[in-house]
Amino acid sequence: MRSFYKGDPDYQRVIAYANGSSPTAPVFTYHRFWAQADVALAMAGYGRLFDE
Repeated sequence: MRSFYKGDPDYQRVIAYANGSSPTAPVFTYHRFWAQADVALAMAGYGRLFDE
């Protein structure tokens, strides 16, 4: 595990859930890169299907 994760303010919430002592799962927000990558891949697929 990367040690810098331990410096995250929500690290203890993640560990508590992983150990079973917290009933609620932590929620993560993805960086916008993943949303942009999804759109780029969709456009590339569209371009391959409808090359006009």
